[in-house]
Formats: sequence, C-alpha cells, structure tokens
Amino acid sequence: MASVTAEKSRRHREALRLYRPMPKQAAFHASLSSERIVRGGNRSGKSMSAFAETASAATGIPIIGPNGSPLPFKYPNDRAMLIWVIGYDQRHVGGTIYRMLFRSGAFKIIQDKETDLWRAWRPWEEEDMAREEECKESPPLIPSRLVDPNGWAWENKAERVFTVCRMKNGTEIHAFSSKAEPKQGDPVDLIHIDEDIEYSKHVAEWQARLSDRKGRLIWSVWPHSRNDALIQMSERAEEQKHLDKPDVHEIVLSFSDNPFIDKDEKRKRVEAWSKKGPEEVRARDQGEFVLDTMLVYPNFNIEEHGCPRR
Repeated sequence: MASVTAEKSRRHREALRLYRPMPKQAAFHASLSSERIVRGGNRSGKSMSAFAETASAATGIPIIGPNGSPLPFKYPNDRAMLIWVIGYDQRHVGGTIYRMLFRSGAFKIIQDKETDLWRAWRPWEEEDMAREEECKESPPLIPSRLVDPNGWAWENKAERVFTVCRMKNGTEIHAFSSKAEPKQGDPVDLIHIDEDIEYSKHVAEWQARLSDRKGRLIWSVWPHSRNDALIQMSERAEEQKHLDKPDVHEIVLSFSDNPFIDKDEKRKRVEAWSKKGPEEVRARDQGEFVLDTMLVYPNFNIEEHGCPRR
C-alpha cells in the first residue's frame, strides 16, 4: 500500500500535471490549426509552451488550462506516433531539446500550504513570491517511467545529442539538426521546429511528411527576420486570422509580459536593449519581426556594387 501511495504521489508531481499555461500559452495549446507558431522575444515562454505540447503528445498526458480544465488533446491515443523535433544544429539538440524534454527544471514548483500538494509556482502572487526560496525545479516534462531504457539512439551520448527516443507506448521521438538533409518517406504525426533553421527550403519537405497522417507542425521561435519560411507562415496566419478554422495560427508572446521573471530584471534588460535602438526592443522584448529597417543587400557597398550614372 505504501508503494502505491508513493507512486501516486510521484505521478501527481510529474511536470505536465503541474504545468499551467498563461492565457496566451493556453490559446496556443487549445488551437486546432494544423500549423501553429508560438513566436516571442527572449525568455517570453515560447519554448516552454512548445516543449510542453510535444511532451503531452508523446506521453498522452493532457495539458490543464489556467481554469483547471483539460485543454483539447489533438493527437491519436490508440496507436504509436512518430514525432520529429528539429533544432538548428547538434548542439541545439543536446543543449536545448534534450534538456527541455528529459531533464528537470523547465519551471518551478512549490508545495501548496492549504493542500500540501505540489503545484506550479505563481510569482505574481505576493505569498508565492515571498516563498521563492522554497521552490524546487519541476521534474522532466517526459517522465523516465514512460521511456524505454533501451530505446535510445545517440549521435553523441556525452553531449546528450540523441537521434531517437523510444517511449514504452511505442511512440518515437526523433531529433534532427536543421543542417542535415530532410529525411525521406516517413509519415510523421508531429513536427516541432525550435528556433531558427539553416535552410528555409527544408520546411516544405518537412510539411510534406505530415499529410499521410494529418499531422501537425509547431514552431517555437524568436523573430528571425531572414527566415523566409517563418515569415511566409506568419503571413499565412495573419491572412487567416478571421477564419473560424484557420490552417495556420500564430501566438506572439513578449518578454515584458512573462510573470516568472523579476520586474527589475525585465527593466534592466529592456533598458539595455533600448540603447541599441527601438528595433532591438521590438524584436527581443515584443517578439516582432523587424523588416522595415532591413537592406535588400545587407552588405551593399557603393564602390563595389554601384555603377556610374552615365
């Protein structure tokens, strides 16, 4: 009986069961669009949203909304799935993708005084803020109990660069560098692109892998203004935002609105960015594309590229 109680307690403390998205993040999770972008400035919560979504899809654990009710679960739960997670390079796979999915600390948790149960820390509440020293790191988004211990394939195990993680439910998570040639042939259920990619043209190849299974694509990203595929997808979302069922849905998060970052720290960062110009603030704080100050030829030199008027 004691072991059963302990197991129940451990499962209650699993990160996905404690994660509570903020309203804009909840809108991202609730969206039924087949392609979703969560774009934002530095430390705005975009990666947290997208990796929680990927972990939910892989484990079958639904995400609970801010009001305590489960958000729509959009993935098949009657068969194994194939999930691709794509980072800029192998360093991104080991340093970000593995860390966000399989290591502790995606967010902070605290023990509730009234229930004695663990929950997500709420620093915007004075009582929680005063108890910051009592916080602990959340467990991994994907619990080790759901991962096949013999189901790992590694490119560089020491650097945590994995190529495949096989779940006990049969679902496989494949990690790729965007610098690699797109893998051919596999029908994919979910593709998660995190941040920038090396070749924009690869996005069309990745999208083609989704059609067989009516799969979904999510992209958590800082506004890289020279990423054509990202800009085009964002433009499609803008064109379709009036539709009841858009194919593409975009959520924009800002650094300044992140309640988990200290107010004084936010002030210091924004002031520092403002010294570099308003464009820096728009991108790093508000998550906006800065296209109006770009040169068509960023390395243009009149002596080298110009020609006489006559």
